Amino acid sequence: MTRFRRPRAYLQATLQYALCLAIADNSDEAQHVLAPALRTIAALGLSRLLIDEGPQMLLLATDNVVADQFTAADPTTSANVREFVSSLAATSTV
Repeated sequence: MTRFRRPRAYLQATLQYALCLAIADNSDEAQHVLAPALRTIAALGLSRLLIDEGPQMLLLATDNVVADQFTAADPTTSANVREFVSSLAATSTV
């Protein structure tokens, strides 16, 4: 699967891979894998991708934001990702 031919499927596979890494107790690598996907998901407003992966994914995304994985990104992008993930975590009933 390539990210150019099926970008949404690529994002979903990336989320699942990050979740598998986190479950396997490799949280540093999981956060590293998840950060670029979160930037894209937040920019496009694809909240269902995170919500559909369940509460563990929302927790991982929240941990990723708390761990400040976006310091290399510009401040606007960092703020957008933080706001996006925080609002999902706050309003999710999963």
